[in-house]
Amino acid sequence: MTLKLAVATACSKCRQAVHLAPPLEELLENMAKVWDKSQLLNHPYVQLKRGFVFIHVPKTAGSSLNKALGLNAPLRLANSHFRARDVVPVLKRVAPSVITVAFVRNPYARFVSLYNFARAEESLYHSASNPESAPCGKSSDYDILQDKNLEECAELLVQGKLFMPENNHFTWLPQVEWLIDYKKILMV
Repeated sequence: MTLKLAVATACSKCRQAVHLAPPLEELLENMAKVWDKSQLLNHPYVQLKRGFVFIHVPKTAGSSLNKALGLNAPLRLANSHFRARDVVPVLKRVAPSVITVAFVRNPYARFVSLYNFARAEESLYHSASNPESAPCGKSSDYDILQDKNLEECAELLVQGKLFMPENNHFTWLPQVEWLIDYKKILMV
């Protein structure tokens, strides 16, 4: 999706600067059709007809809200924790009046919840004993944290051993990271 956004942005800037060749003009005019077919617009958390997009910050009642709002996101949904900065610019092009909502939690309570979730042998999403049967396999932090106390977990987090961007593992990031743009301005 990022590549499509980059192309759309580049095309938009070019269009302002010069007259484009007819095939490119046609592509730009049909961009809404491309977006309509994209995975982002079909994501259960993107509710354009209801006028909102839900930014699911990990461990902040997202599963409960998913159920309460009837979003019906499957347990094994890729990119269920997308950040506002990664999706709102695209959505605003398609639906300028859409509002973006998120829920946050006391940071300490969220940290404890993340710790307990990572150490759980079995959960709705993960299984340490039978990962192939769980929607999301084995928690990526289970082996690291299974024998660690809360203080040791905090130290591992400070050392950067729980935050692994190379594996797209952003769960431990501060909640604000899901809510701001690249200039650190609140988007939600």
